[in-house]
Amino acid sequence: ILPGEAFDEIHQLLCYLLMIAGIAIGSGLAFSLLTYKGTEPLNVSLYLGAIVGTQLLLILFLLSALIIGMFRRS
Repeated sequence: ILPGEAFDEIHQLLCYLLMIAGIAIGSGLAFSLLTYKGTEPLNVSLYLGAIVGTQLLLILFLLSALIIGMFRRS
């Protein structure tokens, strides 16, 4: 096994583990926020905004970092 091949295998394994962890954490967050206890109605727009809004902010941060990186290279 060459060092590059070992790195590729470890990188692929970590990507799968992070994907599984992200799905578990995200579904746990959504489940905990949207659990209905029966005492008062849920404000779904607030929870949807919190969950989806956070993802949109992370995407905007990633895109801005990529754009800044492209301009710094040239």
